[in-house]
Amino acid sequence: MAGKEMKAPLREEADGGDDVGACSSICAVVLTVVSALFVLVTFPFSLFFCFKVVNEFERAVIFRLGRLVEGNPKGPGMFFILPCIDNYVKIDLRTQSFDVPPQEVRTAQLPSRPVAVSILQTRETQLRERCALYCPE
Repeated sequence: MAGKEMKAPLREEADGGDDVGACSSICAVVLTVVSALFVLVTFPFSLFFCFKVVNEFERAVIFRLGRLVEGNPKGPGMFFILPCIDNYVKIDLRTQSFDVPPQEVRTAQLPSRPVAVSILQTRETQLRERCALYCPE
């Protein structure tokens, strides 16, 4: 065992380490309750801001207080968000293609050859990119 070194844990447990997570979850609950009360107080007008609609070929990824909400993306159809603490991003499920202008490639045998390229972007890559953009964990 002389050749192997013991690595230190990535996160050391301190006496108050769990207090930070508990405090943030308590704050999240308090903000959610305040936002729900705000929606109830302004009920007729808040309907315009709380209900969102996504088309058949779209999905909505919801972020609550900057973190990804658990579960699948919402849609198609109507869904509910809390206006003060929720953010959502629409993701288009259709495959997108991007054409790159032709490039000249030089090889050892031939002087130069034109090369055409097409890039296809699918739903999985879009979801990963959006989540990485908004949740850099």
